Formats: sequence, C-alpha cells, structure tokens
Amino acid sequence: MLELIKSVRFQTEHRDYKIKIEKITSIDVKHQAELLLKTLVDEVRRFDNQHQEMFLGNIVPAGISDSRNNIVNTRKKLDTLLKDYNQ
Repeated sequence: MLELIKSVRFQTEHRDYKIKIEKITSIDVKHQAELLLKTLVDEVRRFDNQHQEMFLGNIVPAGISDSRNNIVNTRKKLDTLLKDYNQ
C-alpha cells in the first residue's frame, strides 16, 4: 500500500522545507518552522494510519477529513512563515 509519507512528492517537499529551515538565522523563527515541520510529518503519519485502518476494516475513520485539513493548514502556515521570513 502506498503511504503518503514515503511518496516522492512528500519526500521532496520535506527535504526542501528542511533546507529552507536550515538557512534561517533567527532562533525563534527557526524553532517555530521546525515545530511546524514536525507537526506536518505527524499529521501525514496519522493520515497514513487512518488509511490503513480504512482498508483493513472497510470503515472510514471519523478523523480522516480532520487529518487532511490539518495537513493543508500546517503546510500553509509553514509556507507563510518561510515566505514572510525571506521578505
């Protein structure tokens, strides 16, 4: 089963975020970006786990749309933080 966490797209995005975060000189902004990246990875893992549960039990987990929204929102926050820092 394909997992989002192992997808080429996510791995590339994760690597790009890490590179951008490493270039941040402000300790506070860097810490905030690292926390957002960790949250993003945690949400993707949660989403993958819910998908596995769905396929194994033929039941749609109640929180699957919440996980998807959390992934989108966390990614937007991280993108905004990095964009604002670079300006």
